[in-house]
Amino acid sequence: MTHRTSYAKVDRSDFTPNSKGRAGDEVVDIGWAEGVLQDGRPYHLECWSLAGTTGVTVFMASDGLEASDPRPVHTLLEASGVITTLEEQELTLHRFTDPAGTPCVSISYIVADEDDEFFVEAHPLLTSYWSTGATSDAAEYVGDEDEFDIED
Repeated sequence: MTHRTSYAKVDRSDFTPNSKGRAGDEVVDIGWAEGVLQDGRPYHLECWSLAGTTGVTVFMASDGLEASDPRPVHTLLEASGVITTLEEQELTLHRFTDPAGTPCVSISYIVADEDDEFFVEAHPLLTSYWSTGATSDAAEYVGDEDEFDIED
């Protein structure tokens, strides 16, 4: 993996969070976090819920991550303290170009399912999309999908 001092920050300006997903069939966006990985690469994490499942998606510039194999990204996220694996899950690396023209990747994890089975811990504190300045842990958002009926 390439180690350099400067990577582009992912531009998520085209993303509009959804606060009113219908229980079971639409994603409800919960919050976000940003930080820097141990290789100097900025990341953007988004926490979401769908049908009683809580997940996180991590976005970053793809410089030095040329293969479609998600394992190097997963290893980088664990080594950087962003996530801790509790239970193995199938991972897929998605490639995209952000609005600023930066080649990027994203990887998604299930944090926990509707049966309260935990798969990963996501460590960054989340900033809520719906209340200015509020921070909390992603594990706080695990449970029945009715708990995620967020009002503006």
